[in-house]
Amino acid sequence: MKILRTLLALSLLGVSGLAMADPQDYTNAEVYIGRQSSVFLDGGYSWRLAGSYDINDTFYSYGSLYTTNYGAFQGSSAGTTVKDDLFSVGLGMHNAIADSSDWVARFALVHNKTNTTLPDQPTHTGYDIGTGFTNGLELSTFLDHTTAGTDATGGLPVYITASSSTTFLSAAVHFQVARSMDVGVTEEMNNYGQSNLFVSLRVDF
Repeated sequence: MKILRTLLALSLLGVSGLAMADPQDYTNAEVYIGRQSSVFLDGGYSWRLAGSYDINDTFYSYGSLYTTNYGAFQGSSAGTTVKDDLFSVGLGMHNAIADSSDWVARFALVHNKTNTTLPDQPTHTGYDIGTGFTNGLELSTFLDHTTAGTDATGGLPVYITASSSTTFLSAAVHFQVARSMDVGVTEEMNNYGQSNLFVSLRVDF
């Protein structure tokens, strides 16, 4: 709850400046492919399809479909694997704080389905709330808290614990390679020691 209150407080800080002009366009589509690592899972791979639509100078809608495949749990029998599918749809608010720089707050509904070779097949539906900053959409950093993360640890040794509530920090950089087309690199880290490295291709509309 402390994390949630902190994110809400940061989000409210930008409300007073919503009348400022915003130079950025949030209408785009992006496809990611990445590599996962974890303190209790062997590394796996993932892909993500994401998009957003700029509604007006203040608000944008967004959504994503995200699939992750992990290797075996450390210390478990061979063949114990995890496949995680996550779908989200939400609304964001962007506020210009400097030339080509925005403060962003976002809220999404999230559904997470985990498939494992273990007896437990957990499913979580919850929300994601986040805040961060972008610079011309080329450099960005975000702090997000979700209540629909992965919890696929039932039946494993007691030293392996996780929760469906997860907080993660992300940073991204994009490089223009053609008109309205960028290549991106994104790094994500969460409070369970998982890190994700993605490369992506983004098309702006």
